[in-house]
Amino acid sequence: MAIRSNGLKNCFSAEACTTRSKSPCRTGLRSGRANSATAPRFSCAVGVSVLLSPRSWPPRQAAGLLGTTGRCRVFDATASGAVPGEGTAAAVLWRKADEEQEGFLEGTAMQHVGCAASLTAPSCPGEQELLCEALRSAAVAPSSLDSVELHGWCRVLDDGVGVVAAARALEAGSRGAGK
Repeated sequence: MAIRSNGLKNCFSAEACTTRSKSPCRTGLRSGRANSATAPRFSCAVGVSVLLSPRSWPPRQAAGLLGTTGRCRVFDATASGAVPGEGTAAAVLWRKADEEQEGFLEGTAMQHVGCAASLTAPSCPGEQELLCEALRSAAVAPSSLDSVELHGWCRVLDDGVGVVAAARALEAGSRGAGK
């Protein structure tokens, strides 16, 4: 993958550095965040998920991460896990003053959610702090948000914790505790 990302850079005669990371569900955010700090005018954030081998499926199934019904039921009481899929997403991030944009990425935040009950269990306090940090990074008051998007894991515990953490972060931010 490192050679592919550098090959793409050479096709466009780009002089900026390329970065590569293997962090499922957030590769694009991670690369955009890292590159936008150093890119002179713009950066391109790309996330790719390709299922090249079924070898990772049995351990994920044994850990209860994969759905038993073959369907994703995010934020549903009958959720049993995710169904793997392939996909690509890309965004070109320009410096704020350079061009007329359709939207802004005001702030980002990334962290490990900290201590939890198990390796795959979510941490409500960790997720809440992450969301508060994103609000601080963007210097945005929760009351000014039009909507909130959450990452759904298609598991009752994970999705429930995500909703509760978001509600608490927005409540804390509106009281001034998240700023």
